[in-house]
Amino acid sequence: MASTEPETQSATADTSRGPDAVAESLEAVMEQSSLAGQDVSEDTKTKKRKCREEDLEDFRHRLGSFKRPWWFNKPLAFSALAAARRGWQNVGPDQLSCPVCSAELTIKFEAKRLEGQWMANGQPMADAPAGISHEILEKGHSPFCPWRSVEVKNDPQWYSDKELAADVETRSAGLLAMKHLPVVLEGGQEAANPADALASAGWEAVGTVDGRDFFRCSICLRTHIVQSFAHRETEAKEPEEISDGGSSARKKRRTCQPVAGLLTPQIRVIFQT
Repeated sequence: MASTEPETQSATADTSRGPDAVAESLEAVMEQSSLAGQDVSEDTKTKKRKCREEDLEDFRHRLGSFKRPWWFNKPLAFSALAAARRGWQNVGPDQLSCPVCSAELTIKFEAKRLEGQWMANGQPMADAPAGISHEILEKGHSPFCPWRSVEVKNDPQWYSDKELAADVETRSAGLLAMKHLPVVLEGGQEAANPADALASAGWEAVGTVDGRDFFRCSICLRTHIVQSFAHRETEAKEPEEISDGGSSARKKRRTCQPVAGLLTPQIRVIFQT
């Protein structure tokens, strides 16, 4: 995401706060989002103990339990996404737990001299193929746990065209409700409708805390701050008239540059030889 406009204006977000304050803001907005998705008509404890493979809020609750210090650099087959789809939540360092059957599963790398080995509940699983890894997530549950035979089907490839279009429309409406949106490029040119472009790529609005607007991936829940990128206001007000250097003038919202002190993700290109 980048801006193609030369004109800029200073961002209004508070830049005096450090990384700890940003982390607190992120935690607060994620908590707000989680509370908004709760079903208050049903006892929370009972709901968490049910196997609801079709309930994306349950899935997001489990996925949100995975913390980087606890579940870092695991094999891809044991990613937070893979584990949450199979009913697991992260309860401690290298530790998974099923809220339905209360089974526990420990995935840990044990170093031995110059080499090491991945262990599942103390059993070696070195060089295990993806099928075996999937079986570990499945059979780690108790014998009668329903998660042994089902998993969350939240991959867009399983959705119908109608469902995909409805999801994009819902995400786009949520993004337009935020105060700011990043400047988005499509095919080397700035997207005319950044909300639609972001929604089509799977991004959704999370909320606003301390003047910062948060958006995230609807699948993996990776979250970014809008003010980390070049951005513009989305409020329904008349945009300013900007001269392009010629005799004509056009109306466009001015671009705010990324806020100092916030991490701006960079695109990494990996060349294979």
